[in-house]
Amino acid sequence: MAWVPVSFSIFEKLLQRGMHFQHPGFLYFLFALIIPIIVHLFQLRKFQKIPFTNVAFLKKVVMQTRKSSQLKKWLTLLARLLALTCIIFAFAQPYLPGETSVSAEKETIIYLDNSFSMGLDGKRGPLLKRSVQELLENLPVESDFTLLTNDEIFRNSSVEELKKELLNLDFSASSPSLKIIFLRAKNEFSKNSASEKEFIAISDFQENSFDPEIISAEKINFNLLQVQPVNNNNVSIDSVFISEKNMDKINLSVQLSFTGKKPESVPVSLYNGEELLAKTGANFDTEKTIVIPLAITLDEQEIKGKIQLEDNGLAYDNSFYFSIAKREKIKVVALNHSPDTFLQRIFSSEEFDFQSFEKGNFDYNKIASAHTVILNELEEIPAGLIAILSKVVENGGHVVIIPASEINESDYQKLSNALRSPVLLQKTQQEKSIIEIAFGNPLFQHVFENKVSNFQYPNVKTSFGIQGAAQPILSYADGSAFLAQNGNVFVFSAALNSQNSNFQQSPLIVPTFYNIALQSLKQPQLYQLIGEKSIFEIPVMLQKDEILRIKNEESAFIPMQRSTGESVEITTENLPNEAGIYTIYNGDIPIRNIAFNFTRNESELQYANLEQYTGKDVPTDISDFFTQQREMSEIQELWKWFVIFALFFLLIEVLLLKFLK
Repeated sequence: MAWVPVSFSIFEKLLQRGMHFQHPGFLYFLFALIIPIIVHLFQLRKFQKIPFTNVAFLKKVVMQTRKSSQLKKWLTLLARLLALTCIIFAFAQPYLPGETSVSAEKETIIYLDNSFSMGLDGKRGPLLKRSVQELLENLPVESDFTLLTNDEIFRNSSVEELKKELLNLDFSASSPSLKIIFLRAKNEFSKNSASEKEFIAISDFQENSFDPEIISAEKINFNLLQVQPVNNNNVSIDSVFISEKNMDKINLSVQLSFTGKKPESVPVSLYNGEELLAKTGANFDTEKTIVIPLAITLDEQEIKGKIQLEDNGLAYDNSFYFSIAKREKIKVVALNHSPDTFLQRIFSSEEFDFQSFEKGNFDYNKIASAHTVILNELEEIPAGLIAILSKVVENGGHVVIIPASEINESDYQKLSNALRSPVLLQKTQQEKSIIEIAFGNPLFQHVFENKVSNFQYPNVKTSFGIQGAAQPILSYADGSAFLAQNGNVFVFSAALNSQNSNFQQSPLIVPTFYNIALQSLKQPQLYQLIGEKSIFEIPVMLQKDEILRIKNEESAFIPMQRSTGESVEITTENLPNEAGIYTIYNGDIPIRNIAFNFTRNESELQYANLEQYTGKDVPTDISDFFTQQREMSEIQELWKWFVIFALFFLLIEVLLLKFLK
């Protein structure tokens, strides 16, 4: 019968949790059970003895009748007592308390993961939307709880109060680890040690953000609900960077990766605004990460770039935005104690902003803002100039040192120490030919189609030795360096004036100085990441009360900013909220474009095995979990069972009286 396992489960719970009564005063009526017992004892009949001949057989019958009568009366009394007891218990209204209703107060905090990976489809639709729907359907209407998302907190609210927010909940670029979320939850719980505290986390629990240590939190009921997509196939654009650059072309490298099943050829497109510049296919062989090249031809306009791929996985990582500013003139400053005619010829094109200063007439402001500074045979180097040159190198600029035939060794030693550049040793009066070219160096990487060995090499009459960590670019026949590089500092070992060298007439001089200056212009910062702190400078001078704004067609915000004289330092982190191309404005004047992208933390779809850490089955269905929670917290009333048992014992009494002879 169906009631048998049900009754056994009730008795099991009765033993585990104990029985409680809503009206325990009725239990005093149990003392009234002594009345039927007394009545029963006084109703025992005494048999009258009658003499009779040959009563052996009758004595046996009398003894059997007495025993049967006594048994029937005791069984009837027992059934009657049990029936009355059940009736009294029914009036006392007994119940079994819920497993989770022991505490007088209960605090519940629910974490709902709204990161991008929750946009994938589960068995019953998108994970986030389905989770929201099931929460609205299953949370008790009368109870308040605190809801945490990746970037918001809704404190002590009911389902009805949060319905609008839940239905409008959007994906967040933030994807904090579960440890950080749990620390936030602990701060939201009260200090009341008597209250029952329950933390419920609903997420797909990606492996890179899961910390198993938090499961052992004391005095907090920890519940993990893991919702997972049907499949974890995804292709992502991870980053875009410049692999090569010259004055009229930029070669971009796009890094792609995939998780799950290896995809077929993935179409990848390059756009400038709405204009399609290039399209190619990405093929994954054995590697999960590949880099594909794309080329952009530069002109006078800014590039509002977007890389787009076609993939059925996550949508947010199928687009990647970048911005390239229009070509900027390279600022070259020459500090001369020797004629600079050869430098003026090299830097005469519109690509350069060339300025020349003679000894004693240096403009330190111009030097500090230059991309390349050339010390053209200075005999002495002022201490103030050394400090400025250190800042130029620190900011990514290039410094070219051409020594004079006679130098102040102490000044040059101080300069070398400040710039960490090679040290010039004692001068030698020996003619040397420059015959070795480092063709692999970026200065000459695309200058020669083949390695040249038969043209007329330049020479010098006097030169200095070079000591220290440096990479030789041009070398003499004896292997010593004519031009050496250490980081952003380039050092010649000899004066280049026509009395000491014919290097000015050599075909090497143009690519050498041209490429040194060309590479001194910083490669543009293609994009910023939303959710990560980014600091960058905008070359604009602000007047009093002026501020910069960042906006596009949909949104605008004022970033944290600090004016530093000729530029403004901007700091961004959690704004904007959407990826795309934005414009920095000073009032109504556009300054430059800037690209923002979401981090790719969610793109690698690898999920934690929670059962391995918890040692028990982890719920995957929100409705089933809350149904079980309700059953555990509900009071189970027992009075109906006692009424049934009372009727049962009364029926037993009737049957005993009628059929037991």
